Amino acid sequence: MKRALLVTIIDVINLGTFLQAWASVRLLEKNGLDVTLLYYIRKKSTCFRIGWNKYSNRPILFRLFLTILMGVYTFLLRGRFIHFLKKRGVKLTPKAIGFDGAIKIGQGYDIYIVGSDQVWNHIHNSGIERTFLLEFVASQSLAPKYAFSSSMGVEHLSPNEIESYRTLVDFKAISVREISAQHELNNIGIKGVEWTLDPTLVYNGDEWYDFFKDNYLVEKLHEPYLLVYSVEGNLSLLEYYATEIAEHLKLKKYLVTVSIPITRNKLYDHVFSAATPSQFISLMYHASFVIVSSFHGTAFSINMNKNFITIIPNRFSTRIDSLLELVGLYERKVVDKSACINSLLEDIDYDKVNTILDKERKKTKKFISKIE
Repeated sequence: MKRALLVTIIDVINLGTFLQAWASVRLLEKNGLDVTLLYYIRKKSTCFRIGWNKYSNRPILFRLFLTILMGVYTFLLRGRFIHFLKKRGVKLTPKAIGFDGAIKIGQGYDIYIVGSDQVWNHIHNSGIERTFLLEFVASQSLAPKYAFSSSMGVEHLSPNEIESYRTLVDFKAISVREISAQHELNNIGIKGVEWTLDPTLVYNGDEWYDFFKDNYLVEKLHEPYLLVYSVEGNLSLLEYYATEIAEHLKLKKYLVTVSIPITRNKLYDHVFSAATPSQFISLMYHASFVIVSSFHGTAFSINMNKNFITIIPNRFSTRIDSLLELVGLYERKVVDKSACINSLLEDIDYDKVNTILDKERKKTKKFISKIE
């Protein structure tokens, strides 16, 4: 059995990020690979630097206090998600911090794979992350490199970025998560790039529920509810539609979040703070209506055949646009308060959507079969 190293983003506190990492490992293992996940921490994402950069405009002592507080909070929540991966059978390397750490930790594998999150988003990564281009692999290594559903998150590359991405010509096979990324890579001479599903979409909603049905808290809440899940979006717009739709449908309002909200708890009938992946899956599965502002929130809403709307986040919406266009649900995208509530409440024809997804799942599995 060949040993594969998977490189993706796992240094953020985000449910979708860790669920895609778990799904990627599982899919690759089903393809006959012995998969290890690189425990990679970008230098900008170390526990200390997150707070230090976030509070740069505060007085020095207050900044230091907030940095320590944020560092402890990040350390605990990140550790919780890493524990989730280990508990679910994912093998991880020792911690590798920055490109030099990846060079030290990431050698000696038979196959190297990058994907599926926003690994190629130069804004999200504060520049080009050479680790996510697999440049840390020793030059004398003959191990093939692959990209699986990697995301750029942006529509166009700058001239400097183009030069960096031309190194992908050494990859044996590449798939991306957005049609715009496929076009961008084709335009700079990277041919044969495929457009595949995010790994979370390869499994359907019932399968996800079966994977994570060890959480019984949600099943004890015997009332219909509207679920809100926001990662990066227009909160006032999201709350406006949550209130309007909940009133129309006579639903309770639930919020699920990995953070610990303080100021907005009164807007909801129940808040699931510091939520686990199991809680998130169960809440999505049982919701009567869903309002999201993230790619994975959109993906799970579609996957679980929910009536939903997507409040487009403040940035990096190309991956959401690609998914909505793929399944013919672009009208579920909301950008302001002008959308007609009645039209948003119309039931989605999921027979058509599921037919499209089944076709794309086969296409994605076919790409995965090339990773050998």
